[in-house]
Amino acid sequence: MSRSLLAVTTLAVVGCCLVAFVKAQEPGGAFGAGGYPPSATSSRRVPQRNSMAERLQSIRTASQPSDTVSASPPQTFDPSPSSPPAFQIATPRPVSSVPSEQTPVAEPPVATETPSGLQRTDAPATSAFSSRRTPTVTRTLPPAEEPVADRILVSRSPNLRIEGEGPQSVIIGKPANYTITVKNDGEQDSGEVVLSIAMPKTAQLTNVQASQGTPQQTTDQEGIGRIIWQLERVPARGTQQITLVLTPQTSQPFELGVDWAFRPPSTSVRVDVLQPRLEMQLVGPKEILFGKTQPYTIVLSNPGTGDAENVTLMLAPLSEGQAPSKPQRVGLLRAGETREFPIELQASQAGALKVRSIASADGGLKAEVAETITVRRAEIGLEIAGTRFVYAPGGATYQIAVGNAGDAPAQNLTLAVTLPKGAKYLGGIDGAQSTPDGLRIPIGDLRPNDGRRFSFQCELTVEGQNQVQVVAKADAGLSQSAATATQVETVADLKLTVNDPQGPIPVGEKVAYEVIVRNRGAKAAQGVKVVAQFIEGIAPSSAEGGAHTIDGAQVHFQPIPRINPNEQVKLVIYAQGTLPGTHTFRVELTSQNPEGRLVAEDTSLFFGDDAGNPVNSTSSGTALPGNGIFPR
Repeated sequence: MSRSLLAVTTLAVVGCCLVAFVKAQEPGGAFGAGGYPPSATSSRRVPQRNSMAERLQSIRTASQPSDTVSASPPQTFDPSPSSPPAFQIATPRPVSSVPSEQTPVAEPPVATETPSGLQRTDAPATSAFSSRRTPTVTRTLPPAEEPVADRILVSRSPNLRIEGEGPQSVIIGKPANYTITVKNDGEQDSGEVVLSIAMPKTAQLTNVQASQGTPQQTTDQEGIGRIIWQLERVPARGTQQITLVLTPQTSQPFELGVDWAFRPPSTSVRVDVLQPRLEMQLVGPKEILFGKTQPYTIVLSNPGTGDAENVTLMLAPLSEGQAPSKPQRVGLLRAGETREFPIELQASQAGALKVRSIASADGGLKAEVAETITVRRAEIGLEIAGTRFVYAPGGATYQIAVGNAGDAPAQNLTLAVTLPKGAKYLGGIDGAQSTPDGLRIPIGDLRPNDGRRFSFQCELTVEGQNQVQVVAKADAGLSQSAATATQVETVADLKLTVNDPQGPIPVGEKVAYEVIVRNRGAKAAQGVKVVAQFIEGIAPSSAEGGAHTIDGAQVHFQPIPRINPNEQVKLVIYAQGTLPGTHTFRVELTSQNPEGRLVAEDTSLFFGDDAGNPVNSTSSGTALPGNGIFPR
């Protein structure tokens, strides 16, 4: 083969984690117990391989490296025309020394990487560096991946291969360049790559040049010199090279053993941890009036980064003994979402009202809002006073005082006054409106700590307790009442009236005397007696209007049992004059209830032909009873 023929051994690394795992399972790892590959002689036992991490660590710590790479002292050698190839690339498991092309060798098995792992086959592969067959690695690509919705991480290994270039035969004492190239055929940058190059004892290293990093010279535990070349990374579709200048010192063939390892690039994915949150707010006035229905809004929001699931909302009882409201299912509340829930609160108790709402969701998520609302209420104070006693019919005066002792205005305040039966409103309040049973007094709004006073008069006619009641009413169901009573007494008020005949009257002419008894009171008069008396010169002859008796000059009427209020009784007495002149008559009235006595007197003038001779005088000349004096 030509001296410039390039020896190429390809190692395709697919799935860095898979290869590292397979290598890590092989006893002893890749670099042997001493941390470096053995010399590539067929008689030397292949050391066991360590794991990937141990291989990298052992390469770095096998021995203390020198600061610079220096050439070994010159060594003598005897060149041989039949020298075997001077350089070969070691796979992760080093290969024995290379025989001459005429030496038959057994074909090693070929390793084939399939989607299920690294497997060995018997397919031969020919090394490009010598006629000796060496193991090769082929890769069967996995089928195209189907997209997965929940896939969050895809890690691909770099596709690395090592190539060596240099002469397969050299002349003793003449320097030769050997270049090792690390190629990344993949689309993924590699991680850390470390190459350990075993230096032949029969050749002197005169120079080292690397495209990246500073190669270090060291000696392993078996005394083999090594060049440790450490690369931070090999970019995708990129290459890195190291060139060694070796000068053979003896005629013995030598080997360049290359072992290498790489750290797969770490792959990570950021997993966002979403945290849902619940926040609540009660929107509405801080003060409301008692009895009013006030709308409020519960604002529920999720300011977190995750969705809140199975959210429920519940309003706590407003007072003791009140049943809690039924939980309202909200469902899913997405991150950043806000919902509003209108509610209505009716203030049925004055003072501080605590409104409390609770929201909960999956994962123990909970939020609560509690607001204290002041319920203001008007407090109506009402008083009424009036005349305690009157005789009927009589007038009574009443005073009404109304005030607001609460902390809220009494709105649309009105007074309703109920008068007793038979009472008559006489006046006193401007704007008062008559109703079938009394009065209505509109006031309007009454501010806290404010009041009004009213006074009015009534005429009472019904005997007994006459009660006057007043009721104050305002919005929100506010009501207050007060009452007072007046004792009314009734009496019979009899009036006696006598109507005498118009005179002068001729002697002997029959004339009528009217007696009228009238009850002007509010109570019936009982047991009323009437007696009419005439002096000498007038003689009663008959009477009408009631049972009676005539006793000489006196007319006695039977007692009248009852004279009702505003009722009158008319009695008529007929008489005639017996003597000319002015004569007196008298009517006397007594009663049992009311107990009393009334008297009425008047005179009548009679005239005749002979004023000195009495008319209708008796032949006996007997005088009138009483001798002209009214009996007592």
